[in-house]
Amino acid sequence: MDTCASTAQLYNLLQKGRFFVRLILMCKCELLDIGAFQFALVQPYTAGIVGGSHRIDRDLRLTHVKAVPRADSIIIPLKLFIQGALLFPDPAHQGEFLVVNHVDSDMFLV
Repeated sequence: MDTCASTAQLYNLLQKGRFFVRLILMCKCELLDIGAFQFALVQPYTAGIVGGSHRIDRDLRLTHVKAVPRADSIIIPLKLFIQGALLFPDPAHQGEFLVVNHVDSDMFLV
């Protein structure tokens, strides 16, 4: 199990609402006479969590997410990213992560 925290982006897609994604690759495409477009290949954190959200997560108002398989990655425009986020692996549930909403710049100092 991956025990390292990872980063994700909050992404806004009009049809699906807001959800978290893991950034895999960014690219810029320039078309003559049209302009430049920036895209990202991302892995969505939209997989269903077995049994729904956990009661303790609801009680503590924690956001619990799980990634879809890497093969289900999608390409999205970079301009739709809202903000970055820190994801911490849930030690009790393999493959699931908790979203850390409040990160202080000195919280990682020893």
